[in-house]
Amino acid sequence: MQSSDKNDIRKRSRQLIAMSCLVVICGILYAIYLQLGGPGLPCFFHALTGLYCPGCGITHMCLYLISLDLNSAFHSNPGLFVILPLILVLTLREAYRYIRYGNRPESRIDRILWIILIIWLVLWGILRNL
Repeated sequence: MQSSDKNDIRKRSRQLIAMSCLVVICGILYAIYLQLGGPGLPCFFHALTGLYCPGCGITHMCLYLISLDLNSAFHSNPGLFVILPLILVLTLREAYRYIRYGNRPESRIDRILWIILIIWLVLWGILRNL
């Protein structure tokens, strides 16, 4: 591996770590805000239609996951909870590919899995309102 390749990998690693830290810090600050009694972000889809979107309950699910209450996390959003491990694996694979290779296109299997996840979420959004 050439020196420029190693420098590119280090640069992309630092960028990804910085972005990840920013997301985690924002999530922690939001969780603290909610624990102090602040109102949560409303779901605009639910406010407009009265229906639950595939993401309704995700804030509660994340808070329960932080406290390792898996049962409550599952009941907050079962449809998202069951696919969360796959989302995490695919996200980590995307991060690895970005760090190692830059903007190389994702594999066909990854594209298929993301499409399946999107279809699952659309179906979950429909089924949870029946």
